[in-house]
Amino acid sequence: MTLKKLSAGLLVLLCLTLGAATTARAQTPTAQQQEARLWDLAVEAGRKGQTTQALAQMERLVSLRPDAARYHYELGILLAQLGQDDRARYHLELVRGGDLPPEIRAEVIRRVQAIDQRRPWDGYLRFGLVQESNPARRTAAESLQIGGLSFTINPAARAQSARGLNLGVGATAQNALKARLNLQGAVHADATFYDGDAPDDVQLRGSVTLQYFGNAGRQSGLGLALTPRWLDGEAYAKTLQIFATHSRPLTQSGTLDVMLRRGRIDYAQPGVAPLDQSEVQLTYRHAASPRLAFHGGLSAERRSSAAAWESGRVFGLSAGATYAFEGGVVAGLDLNALSRRHDSPHPLFGKIREDHLVVAGLRLLNRDWSWRGMTPVLSLAWEKQTSTLAYYSYDNLRMGLTLTKRF
Repeated sequence: MTLKKLSAGLLVLLCLTLGAATTARAQTPTAQQQEARLWDLAVEAGRKGQTTQALAQMERLVSLRPDAARYHYELGILLAQLGQDDRARYHLELVRGGDLPPEIRAEVIRRVQAIDQRRPWDGYLRFGLVQESNPARRTAAESLQIGGLSFTINPAARAQSARGLNLGVGATAQNALKARLNLQGAVHADATFYDGDAPDDVQLRGSVTLQYFGNAGRQSGLGLALTPRWLDGEAYAKTLQIFATHSRPLTQSGTLDVMLRRGRIDYAQPGVAPLDQSEVQLTYRHAASPRLAFHGGLSAERRSSAAAWESGRVFGLSAGATYAFEGGVVAGLDLNALSRRHDSPHPLFGKIREDHLVVAGLRLLNRDWSWRGMTPVLSLAWEKQTSTLAYYSYDNLRMGLTLTKRF
């Protein structure tokens, strides 16, 4: 399958997805009656203890009226009862974007924290198909200038497209040490296997975190993480990090997340110096309404190495939004920018390397479409890096279809 064919296929799926929302609106001449009927069915199923049936009706209500905070609230409670904590937390967070009395808003925050604190374990299994124009993030330049001389780049070392299969699996478990203190352990694996035109990429991550749950939705954590990585079946690097996190409601509808991280990357290739990292991240999440949520972030990082040309500073900006349409369609947009400047000239090119990276991504799903409990997610991402050293400049376009099962 070529990139062009996959693009056409995803475009068809996109049209069908958006078409579902248009059809839903066009075929509901008595939308209020349909809404009232679904609510009655959900209440009746709830009285009979038929939680699964009540859930189905509430799912349809949220698709029909994504702007109604009370439906998100009821759906979040049902999902929590069924152990679907991640989805429950998502809908309860959106409730904060509604016009709520103070006591209801406090109850929503309490329920979200109760979900985070109570769950003994959760897991997920993810698989997807991806097509990328340049997954190895190589330059498209045909030649380079080094010391006034022109050198031709081997075609095999230039940008090439590839198809891939992405697999992910993870599990998180936690145990209560005290009333507000939990010990959490997590293991995650992420792998992308390409068709030969890009190196297979496999990462494992294991972490241990001590979490404290404070008043009014505040949470703090201190943890340790180890992440080994392999490229084409050979060890590439191992990252060890210690991190501290803090999260707290900052406004009636917004939450501030802070992370401090200190780490070290040891490369498997002989002669490559380790890289020390010190980073701070700030993220603000805001529910503007039950159907619209925003997020934005800042990051700053210092990298230090015995090889001075690898040392430098990195600054990042991020922004995004998620919007739910009538009919079940949910769209997400993410924008990220990264600026990286090294301290000393590169020993081969004789210039200081300075990179500017921009990534824009779009995600689409239809809440009413699922297969064995998994909702297909269409994604499109564009990535461009410009560098003072042409060898590190590249473009990449990524398209994918992903299914995730949560436990």
